[in-house]
Amino acid sequence: MRASLKQHMLDFGYIVVPADNLEALDQLRDQIYQKALEIFGPCEDDPARFFNHFHNLGVSGAALNESRLRLIRECTEEINSGTFIHKAFESTLLSLLGPDLLVQRTTNLVIQQPGDPNPSELHRDSPGNSPYEAVVWLPLTDSYGTKAMYVLDRKETEKALEKLDHLESDWETFEEHCTSIAKTVDVPYGSALIFWPGIFHGSFINREKETRWTLNMRYKNLFAPLDKKEPFEFFKILQLSPLTQLAIDFQKREALK
Repeated sequence: MRASLKQHMLDFGYIVVPADNLEALDQLRDQIYQKALEIFGPCEDDPARFFNHFHNLGVSGAALNESRLRLIRECTEEINSGTFIHKAFESTLLSLLGPDLLVQRTTNLVIQQPGDPNPSELHRDSPGNSPYEAVVWLPLTDSYGTKAMYVLDRKETEKALEKLDHLESDWETFEEHCTSIAKTVDVPYGSALIFWPGIFHGSFINREKETRWTLNMRYKNLFAPLDKKEPFEFFKILQLSPLTQLAIDFQKREALK
């Protein structure tokens, strides 16, 4: 990862980075597209057009959520999307987290059609999730405007938290303030938004004429401190450095003595 991106992560708490391996990203999108065709039926003959024009199928409400959950299961169990995302952004994740990596067990897939009244509300992932994680937010088509996500960078998040202390329980006023100063982050297909879970983020109602399909996946160093979640309930080992593999094998032998 370039020095400028490292500094941007430190200063702002997020970066937008192009894939090292676009082929891995294309393979992931194509496999999700094929699974989506099986679930929702034939439509567009191109992944980008299918995802962007998905709302034309007229699937919504409980039917959409049930199908989305089925697709999440298939992405998790059959596609192994966490491995594909790691391959696509390997050098960046290595620079941020090191070689001993855990990856989130379950794929998180969001489908937000134009006018959907339930965007992701303003929130932080930490505390709750470990502040030693990185979240990879990956759009399956170009993400822009209200089809994108908004963030409050590190400094604005710190200022907002100070303001929240004085507002006490007036969350609505706080949320209005935060969304008024938030930055919408455009992410073209082939890139990802990678952010620290300590910053505020969310999404607006999608006012664009395209559906938003996004994945988000968490990565964490095996040895990093935890928060409230048991690591191996929510994560699995993605890769180990040679030294860590040697140490694990050593400890297994010692335990059998």
